[in-house]
Amino acid sequence: MPLKKVLDLLKDPEHLFNLNFRSEFERAACKRLLHNPHWLTCGMKAVIGAARECMDVAGGHISESLSAKLFREAKVHHVFCLMGVDTTEFLGLHCGTFYNVGSGRRQMTTDFYLRIFLPTFSRKLEALVGSNEPFYNLLIAPVVLMVFRKDTGFGSVRERIIVDHVMAHKNLFRQDLRQAPMGELRPLKATEKK
Repeated sequence: MPLKKVLDLLKDPEHLFNLNFRSEFERAACKRLLHNPHWLTCGMKAVIGAARECMDVAGGHISESLSAKLFREAKVHHVFCLMGVDTTEFLGLHCGTFYNVGSGRRQMTTDFYLRIFLPTFSRKLEALVGSNEPFYNLLIAPVVLMVFRKDTGFGSVRERIIVDHVMAHKNLFRQDLRQAPMGELRPLKATEKK
């Protein structure tokens, strides 16, 4: 399928990626997200963090297998299958590029992955397809759209991101309360012992 038709299909990601919007606000937020490269990168970082948490991988690193699983779960290879790149070729190019860019290492930091690996991988895909169009957004948008899906191998990414944020910033969401002498609830002072 020509690249133009694939890009037209991606203008309606709701049906292509089986998205589940809770409201019209989420649908509008998704459309804004897809047109802002900075938000896409931030969303990619959030999805990687949620996937690491689900797979019990600590730290700010991503392995080749986790990266490949992210792309498989996000159905990125389906988009490239429409352009004539089969799944085996896509995953083989992914693996080769990962180890080449990472100098043979099994893992790389998330920032290195986002700044170096993904642009390199997208350029190699562009060369494979023979396109002058940049594939970076085409590569990461389906992964970020996993936030709006329920059928991922990582569970619901949306809830996991919210839970991770709350757990990392407990003091923003928790207020210790105790019973006051008059039966009113009041916050504990920092100097009071529990």
